[in-house]
Amino acid sequence: MKTSTAFSFFVCLIVLILGFGCSSEKTPVFSGAVEYRVYNALIENLLVASPDIPKASLLAILNQTEPGYLPNENQLSNLIKMNLQLSGDIITDYETKNGKSTPLTDLFQLSKPHLLLDDEKTKAVFMKDPSHFWDSFFKEREGAKGIIRVSQVGFNADKTQALVYVGYQCGDKCGQGNFVLLVKEKGQWKVNKMALTWTSSAN
Repeated sequence: MKTSTAFSFFVCLIVLILGFGCSSEKTPVFSGAVEYRVYNALIENLLVASPDIPKASLLAILNQTEPGYLPNENQLSNLIKMNLQLSGDIITDYETKNGKSTPLTDLFQLSKPHLLLDDEKTKAVFMKDPSHFWDSFFKEREGAKGIIRVSQVGFNADKTQALVYVGYQCGDKCGQGNFVLLVKEKGQWKVNKMALTWTSSAN
C-alpha cells in the first residue's frame, strides 16, 4: 500500500531519522554476536538481494536501534495471518528489548562495504535542512542509496526464531519498513517471512 506525500515525509522524519521514544540512557546493546548474525542475514536477504530496493555499493546503517517500534494489534494480526507462527515468548522478548534505543557496534559481516552513521548527528543535519538532506547525504556518501535502521532482535526461548523490524529510507518518497521473521536452519539464519508495515513511493 502506498502512502500519501504527507505520510511519506512523516515516515522519513519520525520513524527512521528521529527515532522518537529513544531514551537518553544508552547502554551496550549486545553481549554476544548472535544478534549480528541475524542482522547480517536480514540485510543480505532484504537489502542486498531484493529487487525492490535501490542497489547500493555502500550500506549506511544508523548506529542506534529503532526504539518503540512495536507491532500494534492489527499488525500482529496480520503477522499471524501470514503464518509467521509467532510464539508468545518471541513477542515478549521483542517488546521487552525495544522499549528504548540502544547502540550498535560494528560487528556486521556483509558482502558489501558498510558504515555506521551517528544517529544524533544524522538527526541534527536532517532537522537543520530537511528539504536538502537527501541530496547532501547521497553527495557525501558515494555509493549509498539510503539509510538502514533496525530494531533489537526478539528471540524465542531456544533462539531458533528471531523477530526484527527493519526500515530503509532512500528519500522523502522512497522507502519501506518490515517486520521480519527469521529461522535458524542448520546453524544459519534465513529470512522466513516478512510483513510490510509501511511503504513510501513517488509513484
